[in-house]
Amino acid sequence: MIKDGYIKGHTLVELVIVIVAVSVMAVGAVVFFIPLANLFFVSPRQAAVEYIGQDILDIIIEGDSKAKGLKFSKAISAASATQITYIDADAKTVVIRWDQATLKFYRNINSAGEVVVPKVYTGGTRIQGKTTANVIFRFFDASGAEISSPVAAGSLLSVKRIKMEISVYTGGGLIKNFDGKVNLTTGTEIKVFS
Repeated sequence: MIKDGYIKGHTLVELVIVIVAVSVMAVGAVVFFIPLANLFFVSPRQAAVEYIGQDILDIIIEGDSKAKGLKFSKAISAASATQITYIDADAKTVVIRWDQATLKFYRNINSAGEVVVPKVYTGGTRIQGKTTANVIFRFFDASGAEISSPVAAGSLLSVKRIKMEISVYTGGGLIKNFDGKVNLTTGTEIKVFS
């Protein structure tokens, strides 16, 4: 702009203030739009870990055609933070074990040998405890008090509820790296079926 024969421009301070203001607005927009984009765009790995996690919980709690799950147990014969042994409603002895080395679940029915649960894991899928990496199962009595793990043989009958917390992930679990991660929590009341 020309005023009184002089060209009037902006000072360096004004230019820096504008750059800082635009930068702050851009950071604010990124913080707002990344979660919004994650709602609409699901990476294949995210979809896979969600499917695997839900499949694990369904097999352990509800069961499948091979064995009934914890929901239909007749008795619990051993219980720890990483393994449960129970007798299902069909009188099958079922052992569910989370392996710390492979970060996967295994099931053994009537001592026929361990089989990975679920059968299909996408490449690099791992499972750990949600809050504490090596704690998958937590046990509670009728009053809601937590029973320490491993549950002593004399206290197995007092287990009335089991809580299961897992984190299923690929890679580092970061969406920006197209990895997938899901935290799942479920539980079941233990009703002794005869």
